Amino acid sequence: MNQRVHGGRLEQIKQSFPSIAEEWIDLSTGISPRSYPIVELPPECFSRLPEHYRELEQAAQNYYRIHTLTAVPGSQAAIKVLPKVFQHLIKSHAVYCPAIGYQEHAWAWQDAGFDVRRYQKWGSLLKDSHSKIVVLINPNNPSTETIDIKQIQSLANQISNSNGYLIIDEAFADCMMHDETDAWSSMTNVIRLKSLGKFFGLAGLRVGFVAAAPKILQRISDCIGPWAIAGPSAYSATRALQDKLWQQQQRAHLEQQSLRLQQLLQQHYQVEVRRLPLFCYFEHKAAQQQWQQLCKLGVYVRLCDDHQALRFGLPAQHQFGLLRQRLGQLNDVTLSSRTV
Repeated sequence: MNQRVHGGRLEQIKQSFPSIAEEWIDLSTGISPRSYPIVELPPECFSRLPEHYRELEQAAQNYYRIHTLTAVPGSQAAIKVLPKVFQHLIKSHAVYCPAIGYQEHAWAWQDAGFDVRRYQKWGSLLKDSHSKIVVLINPNNPSTETIDIKQIQSLANQISNSNGYLIIDEAFADCMMHDETDAWSSMTNVIRLKSLGKFFGLAGLRVGFVAAAPKILQRISDCIGPWAIAGPSAYSATRALQDKLWQQQQRAHLEQQSLRLQQLLQQHYQVEVRRLPLFCYFEHKAAQQQWQQLCKLGVYVRLCDDHQALRFGLPAQHQFGLLRQRLGQLNDVTLSSRTV
């Protein structure tokens, strides 16, 4: 599927299904429906150009337990500039991206002229000793596959021996954070991408971070340019990163709500449903037909790129009853499923 399609296109979907008059349930993204509450913003956020993001980056260093990072206008911005950064850093133009995962990675490297190769299982990369750039999505969006720190270390060491780099998209990792500072500090060829939008429910702020060696961070900053993050976004993001009590409450809330969604979907579809705290995923031979039926009922979910799976983001708490009701209205069609 070459068309660049993402969730979040609700107005466009409404035009394709104009007969829907009821309230739409938009479950097309993995963004938390419970957002960090934005406090009153000081006037200088709007009246002054943003200066160096020292307070924001300090808050991020404490939150992620990472010493060297830089703020970017969303992890998507980093995905777009990384190929430009690497054009002068590595001789090999082979970039390995997951066959199932966020496709903006592969598209960015392809657009920059790199040789993009898709892999099905990350373990297969250990057999290739050539210099390369490897992209991991951990945990994977949408498949939910998660790779532990020891496995990442093995892959990073193998890639380092051939002067390669490992890029890890951790946009959905905030719900499962562990204190592994020492393990990460030894992996100097690893670049980690962080997103404030998913866990905090603040996608509209367009704030993210890159953790990497200083020379990589400097090149990224040079490519993105000055004043990349708006003052109100930087101020709000800093407060969210500092609020540890809210973060604890959010993790518990998302865990509870995702389990509730998983149980609902398994009950309705009678398939194995995988979950992360921010979304549920299952494969289905008739995924495209089910997606269309759901849209006709005003339920917008993510039809995955291979048209063989669906991803359900979390409903707002008040929408669970409505979602259950609409799932019950689906046509009684017997659908064979694949084992995930």
